[in-house]
Amino acid sequence: MSRGFKGLSCADALAVASSDDMANYQQDRNRAERGISEQWTQDTTKANVEQAIEKNLLEWGLDPNSRHCPPQDREFFECAIRAAINSFDWKGPIKVDDSVPQVLSVDKRDAIKHVLHNEIDNPKETYYVVDDKVSEIRKQHLAFPPFWVNREMDGSLKTPVLKQQFKNVQHLLNPFDRFTCTTRSKQEYFERHFFDKDQEQALAGHVYEAMVASHAIHDESVRCKSCGCSSSLRWMGGYAAPWKDLVCTSCKSTYEIKSKQSNIKIKREIERNSIGGGSFSVFYDLKREVQDHTEAKHYLVLVGRDSEYEMKKGSLKKYWHVHAGEIHRVLPIIGKKSFARPTGDIKLKSSIQVKKETFQMDWIRIPYIKFDQKEIAEEVFRAYFFTGKEDSNLRSKSQQRGTYADASNLSGTNPAEGMAKVSRNSRAQTTTTRSTSDEAPSVKKMTSLEARLKNQDSNKTARR
Repeated sequence: MSRGFKGLSCADALAVASSDDMANYQQDRNRAERGISEQWTQDTTKANVEQAIEKNLLEWGLDPNSRHCPPQDREFFECAIRAAINSFDWKGPIKVDDSVPQVLSVDKRDAIKHVLHNEIDNPKETYYVVDDKVSEIRKQHLAFPPFWVNREMDGSLKTPVLKQQFKNVQHLLNPFDRFTCTTRSKQEYFERHFFDKDQEQALAGHVYEAMVASHAIHDESVRCKSCGCSSSLRWMGGYAAPWKDLVCTSCKSTYEIKSKQSNIKIKREIERNSIGGGSFSVFYDLKREVQDHTEAKHYLVLVGRDSEYEMKKGSLKKYWHVHAGEIHRVLPIIGKKSFARPTGDIKLKSSIQVKKETFQMDWIRIPYIKFDQKEIAEEVFRAYFFTGKEDSNLRSKSQQRGTYADASNLSGTNPAEGMAKVSRNSRAQTTTTRSTSDEAPSVKKMTSLEARLKNQDSNKTARR
């Protein structure tokens, strides 16, 4: 049933800004956010959690304190608060993750293959995909809150300001009507996740996670930022281990790796100190899990996807720049899936604040290599769904039995090398040609990846 979008329907509660207004508002927003984050220097409190939910609802266009707010929206607000407080202040048994830290291959492409395979190879067989009416109409990714909400220096909330991208679609902004969920099979989901144009950033997230983790594991100059140990970092990311893409086997510190479009964008986000994160509840599960380890800290790692040239030893070389800092606070935000409510619960994502005094620009520099992320993703996708299904199942069972390397030792069996071997076997068993990086596969034109791959095989057989 369609619900009334009355939280911000009054004229005095809705402002649409001109370009000049936007520039001034953005400066004001940055100043206010800096002021607030400097004032809130204590640990996260229940009051912070509730204030974060209230602010985020305003960003989505819902005002739970308005006299125009429908009872259903008020109920949604209260349910979100309960979910956030329950995650933050959980008193039940501590959840312990039994994932095993691993050593990724020193070869960045093999490391990427292993991380992508790990993302697919999980027990989940059905996925929910959120569809956004606004994004469909505007033909661009706009599945985010339509309002900016600033804070006064005393912490009170200012009048919401509508973002320019949503100026002509106000009638579609009710989030309960705007978002819908559809169910996808695992194959359908990863075909979209790896190859759709609007999912490029999601794929890049896995790719750069692999590259950063591989480099941090094998470069002896990279030390844990908490205990200072070298050769102690291991990869433990993927489906089963959110918030700990890297872990220190010595002090149990964790590192969440995120990629951003550019280093300039990273500097802006650190200045504003509000970076989108993963599951709110899982972060606090992790904090409770390592609470008895005195040196265990939680770090945010940001890598810019734009490599930059630098002069080194008399020659010009290209690098990716990796930055890191300790996480100060994680606050809840409401994920778009919550409005579609496919399972009836509220999915809380997060906003990360770092301790600015700990944030280190250029923590790591990774030498540039040329690669095509969609080409690598297609190889992994094919190996798992078309030619390597039996091998994939065997790998999964072997991992459960503990026959993969415990990556406490760099000379042990490397799961990424196993993945590379399976990929080579898969290529030997098929007649598929592999595109070069200069002739990347045109994923955009295909209607079905499976049909496209079969067509490639048929064409080559006919030529023979």
